Amino acid sequence: VKPRIPRALCFFENRYPADFTPEQLDSAYAAMSVKRDWWESIGAYFAAGGTMERREPVMARAWRQQGLDPQPVEQPCTSTH
Repeated sequence: VKPRIPRALCFFENRYPADFTPEQLDSAYAAMSVKRDWWESIGAYFAAGGTMERREPVMARAWRQQGLDPQPVEQPCTSTH
């Protein structure tokens, strides 16, 4: 079984709390650091040349094939005239 962040720290309804206790954060860190330091894992994933960067072309192609590729968002009118 893969380590997981405690469910109580992941799922919320109509809110996103910003007041996790140090104990809750420590429990999440401990759960995700079973094999290696979580910060190192996240760094390796998101760093330049990391896993995420290598996945982007593959993911972008899949999104395009499914019609899910990101589209530019029209800028709202900010004129006060």
